[in-house]
Amino acid sequence: MRYTTSKIIVLSLLTCLPIGQTAHAFMGHAPPMDFSGSFEFGLHDMDLSGVNGELSKNGAGAFDDVSRTIGGSGYFRLGKRMLIGAEGAGFWQSASGPDAMAKIQGGYGFINLGVVPVATRNLLIYPLVGIGGGGAKLRVHSRDYYDFYFGEEILPEWEEPGFGAFALNFSMGADYRLKLMETRRTEGGICLNMRTGYIWLPFESNWQVSGFDIFGSPTAAFAGTYAKIGIGIWSSQKTRSRKGS
Repeated sequence: MRYTTSKIIVLSLLTCLPIGQTAHAFMGHAPPMDFSGSFEFGLHDMDLSGVNGELSKNGAGAFDDVSRTIGGSGYFRLGKRMLIGAEGAGFWQSASGPDAMAKIQGGYGFINLGVVPVATRNLLIYPLVGIGGGGAKLRVHSRDYYDFYFGEEILPEWEEPGFGAFALNFSMGADYRLKLMETRRTEGGICLNMRTGYIWLPFESNWQVSGFDIFGSPTAAFAGTYAKIGIGIWSSQKTRSRKGS
């Protein structure tokens, strides 16, 4: 599995368009709809103690429990209270020790559904539930040898152990909207947002190499809490009042 941050961002934002259009089409006489898309930075607290145990075997230092993330998200608001959209993010870390260097990188993406209990002219507050998945890969480079220990196996250094997993995302977000343009039918501007949440992996996943499980490898997971901030754009259709007959 090869994850690139640019692919995750683009796919998460592009996914919102057909989702929003499909939902809008199935809603008879749907109310005006608006869109918001953001570029986001954050921190993700995940348990990497098992992986760090493997790094210690190779003298490769240790990863921090908190990883930096970069990604994007977007949603359509259908009417005043319903949200549907998508998000994605990538994470990475490097570690270095006396005998080896290591790098872990991965990503995840979700399709989100939510409601908007608070909606004012400038502020939206909304809980979201997402379904999706992600994964990670690990690379270890020894300074003196051409292989490394992982689990109960010895792997050549060109092998990159990795995993993929199904995941659920539970989050709370807040958007502050600054209006910069307005026409007869639409309005829009800049959006600043904050999100915090928890990613849960309901099923165990195994580290693999070349499609085979690695015997004795640590728990494979990117579950944990996260927080992120973002900046983007928003656009909204104006509500048109009906004239009496």
